[in-house]
Amino acid sequence: DEIKPYVWAKIIHPIPLIPNVRAEYRQYETTGKNGYAVGSLDFFGSKIRGGAVVDTDITINSYDVTAFYELKVFFEVEAGIGVNVLDGTTDMVVNGESSSTSWTVPIPYLYARLETPTILGFSLEAEGRYIDVDTAYYHDYQGAVKYHLPTPIIDLSITVGYKTQDIYGEDGFYAEMGAEIIRRMLEELDLPEMYLELKDELKSTKSASRKKDIVKRLKIVESFLNSDNKPEWMIL
Repeated sequence: DEIKPYVWAKIIHPIPLIPNVRAEYRQYETTGKNGYAVGSLDFFGSKIRGGAVVDTDITINSYDVTAFYELKVFFEVEAGIGVNVLDGTTDMVVNGESSSTSWTVPIPYLYARLETPTILGFSLEAEGRYIDVDTAYYHDYQGAVKYHLPTPIIDLSITVGYKTQDIYGEDGFYAEMGAEIIRRMLEELDLPEMYLELKDELKSTKSASRKKDIVKRLKIVESFLNSDNKPEWMIL
């Protein structure tokens, strides 16, 4: 995964009742090779069958706007609401077949930020964006140490910290390594559905090599359907 440099701006004013505004832009790029689809799913109109080998290249532009109120007592506190609009492009290769999809997802959230008083030029900062509903969630948390430069006119600072972001939708992907992803894939395979899909694909395909591959997979699926064994039992 690659996270590129980002830019943000904050507008704070003295007018009561009118919220302050923070705007941010980020770009993310991620590449996945030789992944496995866990069960059959529909990804923005592209049908992916369970067990398919999937390569992905995803570019996401994040446009984030937050409206918040600020309170300065002992700590500096901010609270408000916002929306993060993810504008992305997914280039996919599924079992050797390429496709490209553009998509846009707006994510509303609750926002909070807390910063400690400055001591010897340093302060601690925590920031979060959060929403959790029945079929989706968005968690974005950041913790940092900030050093305030001794500039007389404007507040310049150097910030070093850690950021974590977790987004899940109803049609989600799992990212795991090793035997766990294989076990999950095998547990969630719908063998009767896979059998019917393979039979339909065998009738429609014109590639001789593809037909041989389908016949091999059909024999394996039939052997499981005709026995009491489960595919996930192959993983200890």
